[in-house]
Order: sequence, then C-alpha cells, then structure tokens
Amino acid sequence: MNSKDSVLDRLSVDRLEDSPISAPISFPSDACIVHTGIAVGKEETAFAMAILDCKGNLISLASKLTTVLTPHLAEIKALEWATDLIERRGYPRVVWFCDSQVVVKEVKDSNESNSWFAYNEILNVRHAFAGKQWSLFWTSRNRNLLADLIAKTTLSSSSVFYFDFCCRDTIPLIF
Repeated sequence: MNSKDSVLDRLSVDRLEDSPISAPISFPSDACIVHTGIAVGKEETAFAMAILDCKGNLISLASKLTTVLTPHLAEIKALEWATDLIERRGYPRVVWFCDSQVVVKEVKDSNESNSWFAYNEILNVRHAFAGKQWSLFWTSRNRNLLADLIAKTTLSSSSVFYFDFCCRDTIPLIF
C-alpha cells in the first residue's frame, strides 16, 4: 500500500467508532453517504461534497466557489447546493453528514426557522429532504476530513472539482 492510498483511505472512510451521537454505523446496500464541507476565505467561499457508497468507497467529489459568506450561511448553502446535485442524480436513499451542529439542528427542527439570513435556504433543504429516504446527521470535523480537504483545496487553488465514479488511483491528491 503506497502513502497515497493510506491517506485517502484514512480520509474517505467515515468510521463512527466511539461516536457521542446517534448515527448509523452500517448502511443499507442501496444507500449513498454524502459529506458536505466548506472553507471560507477573504475573497471567496468554497463548498464541497464527497459521495461514498455504503461500504465507504468513494463515488464522486464535487466543489463550488461562491462569494464570501459567514461560516453558518456557508454550511447551509453547501447543504442546499449538494441536495440539488443529489436530487438530480436520483439516489433513493441518502445518509448525509455535516459538521455543523447548528445547521443539522435547524434542518431537522420541525418548527419555523428563526435564522433570518438563512431562512429560505433552510426551507429549501427541508423541502429537498421531505418525502425521501434521506437522513441528516452531525459528524465531527475529524470524520469529515475529505469534504473539508476538497473545500480547502478548492479555495486555495480557486479551482472547482468534479470527479464522478472515480477510481482511488486516479484522484489527483495535493499534499
């Protein structure tokens, strides 16, 4: 095993051992797992998502650049952007992970959102989840490293990424 494989293995497989939260450890065979991440810079904000199959194998990576946002609004907008992409792909069952506890709570809360600056985005994400076999869980930053790494790389390079059905050996890693 070369060092590139071990780094990607460590980053892409979300192991939930010793998790202080209630999150699934195994997933249905038809589920995909989506991690979203952000990076906020002085002039831009980057969104990223990593899609894995139920066994933790990488399926796809994507990122996007936008204007500077607050971290809170960026986390919600990243989730909104990712839900749109996943809806277009037609995945029937999706387990989502986000490393913002506040955003996860706001999306899962059935009460009207009091987040003035993200009200519409929260409603859009809630609507995307409605009637689908989609679940959203908080995950620690240590377990969201791949999405965060893609966001940081996007921000630092000012280049967006889209790798679909990629093979681990063909992903360009910048370390």
